[in-house]
Amino acid sequence: YIIARENYDKNMAEHSRQMLNMQLHQQKLQNDYIEQTHHFRHDIKHHALILLSLMKQENYDEARDYLEKYTDYMDSAYTPVDVCKLPALNALINEYIKKTKELSIHFQYRVSISPYININEPELCIIVGNLLENALCACRDVPEEERYIKFFIDTEGSSQLYILIQNSFNGSLIWRNNEDIRIPEGHYGISSVRAIAKEHHGIAKFHTNSNHFFAEVMLQIEKP
Repeated sequence: YIIARENYDKNMAEHSRQMLNMQLHQQKLQNDYIEQTHHFRHDIKHHALILLSLMKQENYDEARDYLEKYTDYMDSAYTPVDVCKLPALNALINEYIKKTKELSIHFQYRVSISPYININEPELCIIVGNLLENALCACRDVPEEERYIKFFIDTEGSSQLYILIQNSFNGSLIWRNNEDIRIPEGHYGISSVRAIAKEHHGIAKFHTNSNHFFAEVMLQIEKP
């Protein structure tokens, strides 16, 4: 009993530490997202004024050249996108959109979730952050042309939330019957994902197929 109690207290303390760190991380991401969006809107206005001035002066060639250069710059730069209406989750996913672009990872995502959903957003971010970070680490170990992450969040009616992730990896990780046989260094957070899913009367399943890793999380939810 004493050993079990100590393990339980240790797990609860670790969960509380993760929640606090995630909340601090969320706040930083939100502030960065707001600042990036502000700069982007300011820059758009600035470039529009330049193009308008060139057009008024009938400097059409200069306007075209400027627009082409600006388009090339936008292709190389990252601008935040509105993935969902949950501010912390939106900022977190934007961080991984940027990271996958830097690592030449094909990132396909779809997030369909109500901003009024009755769920603890820090816990949701812990699940998403751990799964995406694991997928990102796994993709680093495969050739660029094979790197991909598919990420989806959706709800089933008003009672269940689904999080699905599929990504490429080098085949060194083996999962069988939802149990890890061999986990390489850098593949963390699975226990936290499972614990949160259990708290919400849900499940967290993981399996591999050749060089593809699959994660499926379901949470029981209620809309207010």
